[in-house]
Amino acid sequence: MPYLREQLEPKQRLKLCLIVLLLLQISHKIMLLLKS
Repeated sequence: MPYLREQLEPKQRLKLCLIVLLLLQISHKIMLLLKS
C-alpha cells in the first residue's frame, strides 16, 4: 500500500519497522517454545 507509506513520517516508519521486527522475534521464540 504505497499510499499509506507516503502518509507516514520517516520516524513513524522506523518505529513501525522496529515494532514489526520485535513481533517477529517474539513469535519466533514462541514457536521455538511450542516445538520443544
